[in-house]
Amino acid sequence: MTVQPAPRAALNAAAINSAAMPRPPIAGERGELTSAVRPTVLANVFLVHVLTATLAWSYRPRPRLAAALGDATEIFLNGARAPRR
Repeated sequence: MTVQPAPRAALNAAAINSAAMPRPPIAGERGELTSAVRPTVLANVFLVHVLTATLAWSYRPRPRLAAALGDATEIFLNGARAPRR
């Protein structure tokens, strides 16, 4: 008798993209995003950015996850560079 592994939920790029894609094209059409990069690429970069912040938080869960994700989002949207004087 062969034991089959339990089925796992498939986490693939298509599933992630379908969940993340509604907003970026709309924001791109409104001129809220740079036109230098396709909105879908920006969405993928954002997802990786948030995933990385979540993984870092899971290793050392301080501060709270909401704060860590807020910081990651702030850096993605506004950058880490100080305002020019």
